[in-house]
Amino acid sequence: MNYDDETQLIEDILDGEAAAYAVLVRRYQSPIHGLMSRMCRNPEDASDLTQEAFVVAYEKLEKFKVGARFFPWLYTLSLNIARDHLRKQGRVEIPASALHDGFMENIQDETADDALIEKIDSEKLFAAMDALGLETREVLILRYQEGLSIQDIADALKISVSAVKMRISRGLERLRVIFVDSIGGQEA
Repeated sequence: MNYDDETQLIEDILDGEAAAYAVLVRRYQSPIHGLMSRMCRNPEDASDLTQEAFVVAYEKLEKFKVGARFFPWLYTLSLNIARDHLRKQGRVEIPASALHDGFMENIQDETADDALIEKIDSEKLFAAMDALGLETREVLILRYQEGLSIQDIADALKISVSAVKMRISRGLERLRVIFVDSIGGQEA
């Protein structure tokens, strides 16, 4: 069976081939576990939440729109599970310190102000990310850490493509202002 075709794979699962679900779990287990690790910063909780996300996704798979991309749907579902977990613990913020090193490189790739970026280290970036609101930070994480397309982010967060672009643009501008302030207000 060709499991490269995700639509066919999901149709097979919906037709009762539950074992085919293991293919989806293997395919997306690592990024979902990464999300959970960043959200809760507790290895045991991250593993439990990852498992819960895949169980819930399996139970709700009938609601998935066949033909759409599975990962944004799974990511949204997983993000909501993580948020619920944090709310139960009285925590709602995602700490920027949970960003991985690749985030810095990815965000630099799309920032035109090279001279300013040279003055920024990852510690300052993480501190600046903490100053952003949760909605803006989530969009930047999905774009620059998870590498999702604008459309995938819009699908995952259930907002328009233009809203995603606006949040990214405003988030990057806000980061630029924070960086300029952190180096004494001098533009590069």
